[in-house]
Amino acid sequence: MIISQGYRKIKDPVRFFRELISALEDRHKEKKPHGQIGLLESWISKDGEFNKDRFNHDALDEDRIRPDTYTSDVEVLYDLSVRQVTGNKVDAGTPFSASLYKTSNWPSAFLDKLEEFSKVPSEKHKDFEVKDFLLALSETTKEQPPEAVNSEPVASASEISEGNDQGQASKKIEPPKEVPKPPIPVQLKNGTVGKPYEYEAGKIAKAIASKCGDDPEKAFIQNLKFPEGSGIVFDENSGAISGSPTLAFELEIDLQYFKDKFSEARPAKIKVLINPDPASLWKDLPTPADAPYQKKNTDHKFLDAGDFQVIAASRRGRSHANKGDFRDDDFSTGFCKDTGWVVVTVADGAGSAKYSRKGSQLATETAQSRLLNVLSDSKNSIDKLIDHNKIWDAPEVKSAVRGLLYDAALAAHYKLVDESKSPSEKLASEPILRNFDTTLILLILKKIPQGTLLATFSIGDGGAGAMISPEAGLPLTQQDSGEHAGQTVFLTFPSTLRQEESNLAQRFHMVCLPEFVGAVAMTDGITDPKFPSDASYSESSQWGIFWKDLQSGLGSSENLLEWMNFFAPGNHDDRTLVAIVPRKANAPAHEHR
Repeated sequence: MIISQGYRKIKDPVRFFRELISALEDRHKEKKPHGQIGLLESWISKDGEFNKDRFNHDALDEDRIRPDTYTSDVEVLYDLSVRQVTGNKVDAGTPFSASLYKTSNWPSAFLDKLEEFSKVPSEKHKDFEVKDFLLALSETTKEQPPEAVNSEPVASASEISEGNDQGQASKKIEPPKEVPKPPIPVQLKNGTVGKPYEYEAGKIAKAIASKCGDDPEKAFIQNLKFPEGSGIVFDENSGAISGSPTLAFELEIDLQYFKDKFSEARPAKIKVLINPDPASLWKDLPTPADAPYQKKNTDHKFLDAGDFQVIAASRRGRSHANKGDFRDDDFSTGFCKDTGWVVVTVADGAGSAKYSRKGSQLATETAQSRLLNVLSDSKNSIDKLIDHNKIWDAPEVKSAVRGLLYDAALAAHYKLVDESKSPSEKLASEPILRNFDTTLILLILKKIPQGTLLATFSIGDGGAGAMISPEAGLPLTQQDSGEHAGQTVFLTFPSTLRQEESNLAQRFHMVCLPEFVGAVAMTDGITDPKFPSDASYSESSQWGIFWKDLQSGLGSSENLLEWMNFFAPGNHDDRTLVAIVPRKANAPAHEHR
């Protein structure tokens, strides 16, 4: 990805960033941090060059500069650099791997500096200066002078004549020696450990032939051998390469090239880079044993619920495991045996909140308890209203269901308020409510004469949906953002629980499906990689693709826990999913956790 502004694109990214960093260093030397590095797109001129005047114009005024602005400049510069090098946004907690991009145009020293910065704790960022990145980006590889073909000088005719005149023996001029032809280099496409790698038959020979001006249809290669145990093989007869790499390496491999079957062999080389499996680069560090609010790295549960089965699982994300942080997600499930209601609650604690792992736990448990307490009563008002109206979408029914879900979310909110005022565990310092930031999704369902009734109430990101067929589904929540793109809201925000129609209407959804295939509630660790845009989240067929993918995880909660260990570049957050499916015929009733 190239950072662009409308039709404007950076002409030469390396030079552009060198000039940008140089301009930033000039300001830091003058004790004038910038503070607005995120406005990079504004400094791309129409011809793709860096606009220094605009850069300086956009800097913060001196009265708005804080002491930490210098460090902030460096942190944002790192984010922009990684985004330009990789083509992806920076994933918090994900280390940058320089080795994956050493074949690009970016100087190795600069890539190494980005990797070094990514691996230190945030409190160490103040030790880095802009000049460190500028020096690294300015480093280039010096070319070695070509070796002389023959170290002996060839005498000129005048030198020979002069020698003869002096009575010296004339020097014998040797015919120039034939210089061996250098190997012909060819760069193969990059591969990744564990992923199929193929190179079509004859493609290498044709690439070499095009360099030499030979007939590509007659050319062929021989004696190409990949490292033993690499998982890649060369078929001498067809000229094809195939396999699944088992080793990461970057090599130049010798081979022989023939322009046709009558010609002599000429040396050639292929350059190939096999990248390591990205998942293997992640650490799995333990959580601190002396920290408050201990939580397991994984959790799962299977619940038989009358006409339904509930399969739930939650696991710590790779970005958390890489730093030894706790799992911030949580879930809770329940079944009202006397009335047939199924209750599911799912929450995602904010990674930036110190005790969000406790916030998500309290939110799911409190909301579940509230819902079960009301819906377990055979004389509850919702069932009475459904029986009385004979239709599921009567205004009185919808109002009662929405009111119940709202009350459960409100109870969860006040539980977090209580915890912030009177912590249940000893903490190093007095907490505030925002330390317990968490999202919350509530889902209840029941089989009624018209079909299966489902209702949701959601605060924050993640999502819930129902399948109307194995190939199609519909979302039961809408994306809940804050004031800025990519920002979410939390249960701790009083504004999310305003009793205003516009606010409550967007959080509440209720449907009745004549044919029920399944339903899910999940955190954004699942929705982000499986539904990468708002459009795909709303697309019925995308739900069908997701449901098909999910089938291998629905046999048990252990299977679901394993399924959600999939690798998706840039998506390494905690993952939690609860699925509700029709109960299988003759399935034994059991529950475990």
